[in-house]
Amino acid sequence: MYARLLTFNIGPGGRDLATGMADEAYAMVKAMGGFISATYLVIDETAGDYGSLTVWNSHADADAAADVLRPWMMEKAGDRLTAPPAIHTCEIYQPK
Repeated sequence: MYARLLTFNIGPGGRDLATGMADEAYAMVKAMGGFISATYLVIDETAGDYGSLTVWNSHADADAAADVLRPWMMEKAGDRLTAPPAIHTCEIYQPK
């Protein structure tokens, strides 16, 4: 399994935008191939830091989802983004 951690900043006062995006994103990702789970993060509301952690069956599934979600996110967040989102794809290790 693979996790994709995405963090982004949309500045102060962005909670409604971020939670609205999370609701829309979840509706999309739960129908995508290889989807396992999604968690959406309010990292620092005052600063405007938000994120998501999605889990996928394979690296290819995570990449395919990103190909759809990246342009969607850039359109939704638009000029509210203070910098490009940080994205990390990580193999999940499950202790024995």
